[in-house]
Amino acid sequence: MVPKYIRVKRDLKQQIESGKWQPGNPFPTEVKLLEQFDVSRPTLVRSLQELAREGYLHRTRGRGTVVADFRSRQSTLIVHFFVSEELLSSFNDSRLVLSGILDGAGTVARQCDAHLVTHPLPQRPLSDEVRGEVSALRPRAAVVMEPSWLPGLCEFLQEIGCVVWSANEPIKGVDSVYIDQEQAAYLATRCLVSEGRQHIALLNGPADMYWGLAARRDGYLRALRESGMKPDPRLMLEVYRPLDSEAGRVSMRQLLDKQLPLDGAVCVTDRKAIGAMGAAQEADVRIPDDLAIVSIDDDLASQATPPLTSVHMPFKEVGALAVEQALKGLETTPKYDHRTYAVLSPALTLRNSGGAMPKGGAPLAACRPDGTMYAAS
Repeated sequence: MVPKYIRVKRDLKQQIESGKWQPGNPFPTEVKLLEQFDVSRPTLVRSLQELAREGYLHRTRGRGTVVADFRSRQSTLIVHFFVSEELLSSFNDSRLVLSGILDGAGTVARQCDAHLVTHPLPQRPLSDEVRGEVSALRPRAAVVMEPSWLPGLCEFLQEIGCVVWSANEPIKGVDSVYIDQEQAAYLATRCLVSEGRQHIALLNGPADMYWGLAARRDGYLRALRESGMKPDPRLMLEVYRPLDSEAGRVSMRQLLDKQLPLDGAVCVTDRKAIGAMGAAQEADVRIPDDLAIVSIDDDLASQATPPLTSVHMPFKEVGALAVEQALKGLETTPKYDHRTYAVLSPALTLRNSGGAMPKGGAPLAACRPDGTMYAAS
């Protein structure tokens, strides 16, 4: 089902394009729009933010919202951002990931005097109808959010001559910007090992469900091997729930019920970590004295009680670099007859351990298919 804010945005866009409000004129107030659409204020605000990002509205603090000259978009460079409807409407951490990537993408687009236009598509192989809709956009530059959700889209965009970048997922044959997910779990696990933790669990999601979860499992295992510790399969849980915090609670209860030796846990999202911590505290396990938890993502970890050490994932930088490279692709001829994979480094933020100590967070390198590396521009 298409999210409410997308439906509101589409309706308002049609009204603007029909001439209901002229460029430069004040746009209806939020109060009037809330009455018209009967949605929550956060939903409406998100719709207005999308319209502003796409060049239909100008929103200025203290002056309100006015209609922009959307017709100027015809001569303005547009970066098309494709994302699955399911990802947009999800209730788990993927929404926070998407929000960060869109923020970074929108910032760079504005800096380059371009518009970022979001297109939700159904999560299934491309139909002739969708192909027609995409072709009608005449896209020159595009970013596809995690293309495995939209099979065939990147290849089709390439066929019609569009510069395409994958965001947050490495895709064979497609220029890709993504985060080193394996390194994220490696950093989290090594952090616990360095604190002297001997029995470290991995609270993961199904590794066959998402490439990043499989990579995080591999990073956890690599860190244990390097530390001379034998992985215990009983401590490696892959639990999925629509709410990741509930998946964390379920995982921790399973571990505690088994009464296994446990003094550390790597949780693959902040919400999973917060859920796990709550379950542990309900069982009178002291955090971090009895059980130290390190999470991955670092968007909610500082709000936990006590705050959690976490691995920061640079999602904004993913969106920013993808748009930057897509726009550059319109101006230059590729030097190599193959694709670029730009990998961003996660960063460890220590809490309850003497303050924050970020490491990394910048592009590591671009990798050619032959394995040689060069600096990512």
